[in-house]
Amino acid sequence: MPYSFFKQPLFGAGGRKPTRSEISLYGLIYGISARKDGETASCKMAYSTFEGKLHVSRSTVARDIQSLKSAGKIVQDKSHKTCASYSVTESRENKGVKIELYLFDTKFSFKGEEAPRYLTQAEIHILSLIKTHCENEKGMGKFTGSIRGIARLLGLSKTTVQNGLAALMRAGLAFRPRKGINNGARSEYTVNKKLLRNLSKEYKKATADKFTEAEREADKRTERDRFYAQRRQVALDRAESFHRQAMQDELFSTATRELGRLTPQMGRAEAFGNAAELGELQRKERQLKVQRAKRLTLLGLSEDDLLPHWHCLACEDTGYIKESGQACSCYSKYGRRRT
Repeated sequence: MPYSFFKQPLFGAGGRKPTRSEISLYGLIYGISARKDGETASCKMAYSTFEGKLHVSRSTVARDIQSLKSAGKIVQDKSHKTCASYSVTESRENKGVKIELYLFDTKFSFKGEEAPRYLTQAEIHILSLIKTHCENEKGMGKFTGSIRGIARLLGLSKTTVQNGLAALMRAGLAFRPRKGINNGARSEYTVNKKLLRNLSKEYKKATADKFTEAEREADKRTERDRFYAQRRQVALDRAESFHRQAMQDELFSTATRELGRLTPQMGRAEAFGNAAELGELQRKERQLKVQRAKRLTLLGLSEDDLLPHWHCLACEDTGYIKESGQACSCYSKYGRRRT
């Protein structure tokens, strides 16, 4: 589920924020049908299938589908004989929350509550946000954030987030090892990895024959996209770290800013055929580049350090060969080993 959908207004459906059930329904269709290359697969499901997977009423499914159609978020195809198929109108994003179906299908016991119950939609989205960050290499097994920050990301009220986190901790699904980091509002959260991993395995085993080919492909695609997003972020963060270090040097930062201003000036001089001005600008560009290089050397860096060092040069950690658009083979070498 892309972060943007949690809080973007549904124009065509009154311009309001999406409801929790609309978010979950859209997420299911998005996970199956959205592709990075802009093409779409088909999420072919009957209302009863949506009802069973998300544990909402059939009338809620019907209402939510109509709202998402009116807002232009999904397209419905009724040409199939057995049931309609659905596709989203946007391509897959790298950043988002991974929401797994077993969370809708499992009852949990909560301290202070008499009987086990299903998680609410808001609780599922909060737990999924924390779990997604904990599974990210950059997150190092934890999620650090504030009540306000979580509420803003998921389009929830602060009270709903506060109550949801308290419920998840009472159920032993989430933990808060550190509260009020640096005397602030941010806290550190982790999830019960062992419990969630076992529940996921049990759910997949119990429903293996019920998953459609499209759902299985969507699951593989999600894992693949997450693998490449993490690898790409590592390379970008490394380059950004060196760039921030270099920009702290006053002479380097000055030369960098002046080079940035030269680019449009050189473009205009070339466009209007002003050879004298262009020559002078090119001379100044060479001087600034020499100055930059000298400052980097003194800092123990090079121009190469300021560029991302991709794990795979063929696809630049996108998963797709730029020239052909074909899937890169590096995933079969490294990605599947991890999943």
